[in-house]
Amino acid sequence: MKRFLLLFLTIVYCSVQAQESVMITVETESSALVLKVGKNKKLYQTYFGTKLNNSLEYELISKENTKKFVVNDGNPLIDLRHAAYPTFGTDNLFEPAIRVTHNDGNPSLELEYQSHTSQKTDANATEIIIKLKDPQYPVFVNLHYKIFYKEDVIESWTEIEHQEKKAITLYNYASSALHLDADTYWLTQFYSDVVEEMRMEESQLTRGSKIIDSKLGVRTNMFASPSFFFL
Repeated sequence: MKRFLLLFLTIVYCSVQAQESVMITVETESSALVLKVGKNKKLYQTYFGTKLNNSLEYELISKENTKKFVVNDGNPLIDLRHAAYPTFGTDNLFEPAIRVTHNDGNPSLELEYQSHTSQKTDANATEIIIKLKDPQYPVFVNLHYKIFYKEDVIESWTEIEHQEKKAITLYNYASSALHLDADTYWLTQFYSDVVEEMRMEESQLTRGSKIIDSKLGVRTNMFASPSFFFL
């Protein structure tokens, strides 16, 4: 009996360890998006940038980028990285990609990694599907990434499903969540007026939400162009 129990515990431990080490690499010819499952079974974005020649280097980068939140007793509580699809009502302090109120009134949602698949749709395109689920409620989120290798394009979208007995309320439901890391961010905006269309102005972005709005409603494009890009 003792031998059987020891064997069972060993199998369970190895299974958990295997899930924690899951790393999903979304690569085009020149760029890469790397996602990894944390010890808490949540999915994190650990790298986004130039494709590396050695895929093993993504693991080293993810370890370097992992920060520890230390509680008063000195023990690390949780890995603080970028959630691949941030939720509302738990440990995320910023804008959520999804915000849900369950049919029992609970406004909190957590998403744990379940599994993922990768399938080539043609010689140049591959689709990766990552399945996430709330550990307490039957709420499911599938993250889709379609890779167009030669074009350096990653198309992404999200499927949200639930099997609760009554309707749930969705407040936020982003098609995807992408985190960018840089020392500074610059916004190039193209504003305009009559005979002065598409005037370019560059400004450094500070912390907080930024809104580009002419207050003209449906007449916006008559005077102000909504065009902009980031550097």
